[in-house]
Amino acid sequence: MKKVLIVIISLFILFNIIGYLIHGVMLGNMYAQTANFWRPAPEMKLVLINFVTLVHCIMFVWIYSLLSKKGIMAGLKFGLLYGIAYGFGMGFGTYSSMPIPLYMAYAWFLGTTVQFTLGGLVTGAIIKE
Repeated sequence: MKKVLIVIISLFILFNIIGYLIHGVMLGNMYAQTANFWRPAPEMKLVLINFVTLVHCIMFVWIYSLLSKKGIMAGLKFGLLYGIAYGFGMGFGTYSSMPIPLYMAYAWFLGTTVQFTLGGLVTGAIIKE
């Protein structure tokens, strides 16, 4: 149980850092150009955003824990597959229904894939067989 909590906390920190780099640094100008799609910064629901991230971390670790094989390679594979599945839907699913720039869809897809691959690495390194 202690390792699970360590992984969840580690992922929460990692995902927030990566989220800042993707959404704040890489895509900051793009969000400004498409401001009519998003809430103004003062209206962002930061508590809810953090709660969603925490639940996502918990579910990521829970699903990983159901795997029969564990370890760094298993974590990397799991994270990569999870990231592709989640990132594809997030990026291109959103692009198909909202007039976001194609660059943003690619950035969400690739960023999410990298995020969860790294998350899988961290998870696999801490939770081994």
